[in-house]
Amino acid sequence: DLLTGETVQRFEGQKSRVLSIGFSPDGSRLLICSGDTLESGFAIQNMVRLWDVDSGDVLGSFGSGSQPNCAVFLPGAKQFLVGSSAGVITLHDTADVANPVKMLVGKTGKGLFEAGVATPHAHSRGVRDLLPMPDGRLVSFAGDSRYPEFEMRVWTADYEEQHMVVL
Repeated sequence: DLLTGETVQRFEGQKSRVLSIGFSPDGSRLLICSGDTLESGFAIQNMVRLWDVDSGDVLGSFGSGSQPNCAVFLPGAKQFLVGSSAGVITLHDTADVANPVKMLVGKTGKGLFEAGVATPHAHSRGVRDLLPMPDGRLVSFAGDSRYPEFEMRVWTADYEEQHMVVL
């Protein structure tokens, strides 16, 4: 509780460090992205989990071959996007979290295809942040602290085309 500082709910079960969280617009659901770590000599997979805020129950989850850096709900909270260290952005339905609806890739011209693996046409650096705009467009940011430049892409509302700016 922000006013009292009291713990209202705990979201337990993450086996590795939390990289990002994102609340649904109505505050009823929470996305948590966690990254690779080693536990007793075994690798723990990168995970994205969808939680019910009131009950603390996991509503769905999926593992990823690349680190999920950020996740954000789209308006209406029925879909969400996940940006990865591989430079790929995936679109998911909350009703079927584990299976991406679409994969967005950072390629000039057509930027959308359906698949379950990263491609060489992704953002050239890992996706660091996603910002859905009120008009339906999406802004994605990619970059790495090792590079002096960051990429920003502005996607159309249907995610079919995008414009890239190097910052």
